[in-house]
Amino acid sequence: MGAAMNGTITYGARIRFFLDPTERLNHEAESFGIQFDGISWVLEPFGNTPENAHPRKISETDHLVLTARGLPSEEFAKESGPRVKAALSLCGALLRIGVDVGRDSSDFVPTNYWKEQVRQNTGKEIHNDLHGLTVYPEQPPAVLVHGSVTPTVARSFERFEKSFARAYTASSVSPRLQLALELYARSHFETSVRARFLWLINTVEAIAVQQTRSEKVSELVDELTKLVQAAEVKPCDRKVMLSSVARLKYESIGQACRRVVKSHLTNAVYGEKEVVQFFKRCYDVRSNLLHEGDVPDSTQVLRGLVGELDRLVADLLVAEAGIQTAELTGPTP
Repeated sequence: MGAAMNGTITYGARIRFFLDPTERLNHEAESFGIQFDGISWVLEPFGNTPENAHPRKISETDHLVLTARGLPSEEFAKESGPRVKAALSLCGALLRIGVDVGRDSSDFVPTNYWKEQVRQNTGKEIHNDLHGLTVYPEQPPAVLVHGSVTPTVARSFERFEKSFARAYTASSVSPRLQLALELYARSHFETSVRARFLWLINTVEAIAVQQTRSEKVSELVDELTKLVQAAEVKPCDRKVMLSSVARLKYESIGQACRRVVKSHLTNAVYGEKEVVQFFKRCYDVRSNLLHEGDVPDSTQVLRGLVGELDRLVADLLVAEAGIQTAELTGPTP
């Protein structure tokens, strides 16, 4: 498909994505054409433009784009783009490598003044080049721009020194706590707000040991076990059912998390809610994400929760290590 014909506006679809930084696609050309349902997509390194005197090869970068041009309508582009984007994610699983296709968002927004200046001086239209899928009209000629805002916080070195010394004298770090600390640290290197949110919930789950329920519950489970053992079902089904029934003697992982949170952070408040109430809200969102695939307005909801959840998890880890949270409370920088 080519440019507009007879004054008809055509659309472009562009998917900007990243490979795992340790991975490369071993292709020595500067671009590669792929056909999907009669639509031509072009894979090339990010930043390769006709004005670029030294274009990179596909094998030289982990930052790539897939572009389809001359699509007949915005609706058509918005139907084709997500399918190709989903296929790109699935391709990562097939290759067993990380492919970060983004969430079709950006922290960078071109100002109206800048857009107008470019329009007047060049006759071109600026569009935000999203991490993920961007659909844009090709008339007037499009210029895709992107940027990122990464604020840097200067931490107090004196506070770092005191905290480091206090951490060293804390009680020994158990294997569970060590795993939780690794999960928490990893969450801070995650660019996807959904993935970061789940890393933080997993951190709490890592230190929550599921305890047995009451004696009455245990007796009831024993009765259920006898019923399953006597039931006329296939041996393989009986084995699965007995395993499921046996787990009823223990609290759920969600209950264990709420108990641990309440035990360590009894009087704490997060997101203007009592700690258990706030964590339950977060855990409900986690369940919807994992079981339904998403929640309504997920990006907005998660961004509203993840900052306070991070603070809760950090306080919980410190308390689990035997350090009184109040000792490190105060302005962070």
